[in-house]
Amino acid sequence: GCHDGWALMGAAGAESPNDHLRRQVGWCRAAVDFLPLSARATPTRAEAERLVATRAPALERAHRQVRGRLQLIVQLEICRPDPGRDLGPDLGLVRPEITGGRGWLQARAERATREAGASAAFAAQVQRVVSALFPREGRIAALAPGGTVETLRLRRAVLVPRAGLQAFAAALSADLERDGRAGIWDVIAPLPPLAFASLECDGAVT
Repeated sequence: GCHDGWALMGAAGAESPNDHLRRQVGWCRAAVDFLPLSARATPTRAEAERLVATRAPALERAHRQVRGRLQLIVQLEICRPDPGRDLGPDLGLVRPEITGGRGWLQARAERATREAGASAAFAAQVQRVVSALFPREGRIAALAPGGTVETLRLRRAVLVPRAGLQAFAAALSADLERDGRAGIWDVIAPLPPLAFASLECDGAVT
């Protein structure tokens, strides 16, 4: 239903988080502007109605930040450094095999330094492309890194104008070709702008 100009688009009670996200992605593809609700903190209808009644100005400000825009995720997956392997210019130098407790701590510190450098270079590359294409409209949010014992996955959420999605993907691809960066790059889109404006069930708008 509609409340003070807001249409509450609820989910079925048995809807899974994945189904919830797929439904929001469908709205993105259909060019529907909405303030996304986290699948992990979806309020009940009563809570949503209370928020609309008590926080309408804050909701409108949050909605203005994402109106006409889409979120995408830029992801880079690289191999974590192994002892004795040449890591190349992106991640560092050859590290000899080290054994023992002190050696383990040294190896851990070296790997953390290399991964921090890779993360900084990744963030700078994404920022360069966003700033070139969307100096005013584009926004970037850091996401927690992931991966496995063998791989490191770096991620950034990017907010772009709906009409600029393809342009961003093409510009990033061209930038990567010029720079010769190693690793497996991916752009996941379109996504609801959860990293930039979400309505939480406790009434906080971020």
